[in-house]
Amino acid sequence: MKKITQENFIFMILLVIAAGSRLVQHSWNFTAIMAASFVFAILFRDSKTKALMLPVLAMLLSDFFISLNSPNFFHSTMAFVYLATGLAIVPFFLNHKTLDKTLVQVAAILAGSSIFFIVTNLGVWLMDGMYPMTTSGLIQCYTMAIPFFQNQIAADIIMTPLLLFAMKRVLALDFFQVVISERNKSA
Repeated sequence: MKKITQENFIFMILLVIAAGSRLVQHSWNFTAIMAASFVFAILFRDSKTKALMLPVLAMLLSDFFISLNSPNFFHSTMAFVYLATGLAIVPFFLNHKTLDKTLVQVAAILAGSSIFFIVTNLGVWLMDGMYPMTTSGLIQCYTMAIPFFQNQIAADIIMTPLLLFAMKRVLALDFFQVVISERNKSA
């Protein structure tokens, strides 16, 4: 039987938080999807694959539950949204050695939020037919999305430090070791 690692334990907690944040009532784009992913990338820098998987799995899981009340699971911009959630983590891989510095983390959060905004709204412009396929249509698409972008940045700036603090507390309290020790005693 494979042992649960701290990394997998934190991954599962953040996955549940991220997916769950889309299932409760919230303002558009004000969720913990990206914040949870950013926190995982900060805590477990060498686990790039899991950091990329976290937002995509959270989206899949929450999209599944959301689709139970909707006739369609797939939508025209879904590929762009999923691509953007993965790409938004990339800034956390670029400055590996200085990621402990708050300013670098804030810059990575803003870069990740911006990547998500750029990619998803390009998808809206290309796929939804809401805007003309012209330069002015593209500008209009991005302009109309600014309130969503503001919510995204607010969520990421607020939730990332809160989740980082909480996950560091979980690790510092050695909660993980207590759970594993109790589990091993009963086995």
